[in-house]
Amino acid sequence: MITSTTRSQRRRIFFYGDSNVWGYMPDGGRIRAQDRFPFQAGLLLPGWEVVDCGLNGRCSAYSHELFPQDLLGGASFRAEFARALPADALVLMLGTNDVMDPLNFTARKIADNLRRMVREAKEAAGVQLAVLLVSPPAIARRSVWELVGMYGCEKDVLEQDLAPAIAEAAGEEGVHFLDARDSVPEFDAEDGMHLSADGHRALGRACGEVLRHMLLG
Repeated sequence: MITSTTRSQRRRIFFYGDSNVWGYMPDGGRIRAQDRFPFQAGLLLPGWEVVDCGLNGRCSAYSHELFPQDLLGGASFRAEFARALPADALVLMLGTNDVMDPLNFTARKIADNLRRMVREAKEAAGVQLAVLLVSPPAIARRSVWELVGMYGCEKDVLEQDLAPAIAEAAGEEGVHFLDARDSVPEFDAEDGMHLSADGHRALGRACGEVLRHMLLG
């Protein structure tokens, strides 16, 4: 977990997600903190602290008989968020691992898990909390076929557009929504399942613009 400023500052944005928040690089290593999209978003909000909480392989599930327990993002969210308090804003981006085997979740299931996290965050924060749900970029077409051929994933599930269901959940919970496909149509790293440094910067700018509107008006 990294922050873009000192933790002594009060105005804080908590980013929670998977390897595309963590900054995974397909050829090994990790994208520099200052190039990852949470930090890039924070550049548009001077004086705000950005807390970056990504984990490779994390999904939105709360329970599953086959998926590793430490990667169940729904189950671990409350404790991770509690460690970041006090927080003024929350950004959630999950769903990419959820559409792969063994989860094979529908967009509705992912949206329901995110909705539950939003409610937990609002309860834990105890104050007015600004929330942004981000629907991730699409898995690149070439990677869809690799996942189907090599791992037996379901093509229709991999190719789902998660945005409508997540946008609906955001509306029902009274929070904000961003479709990452508007700035990064599909994952642009060489494996087609992660963001390149350029992709991080593009998504960071888009996310920062929404956050600036949310938090500064």
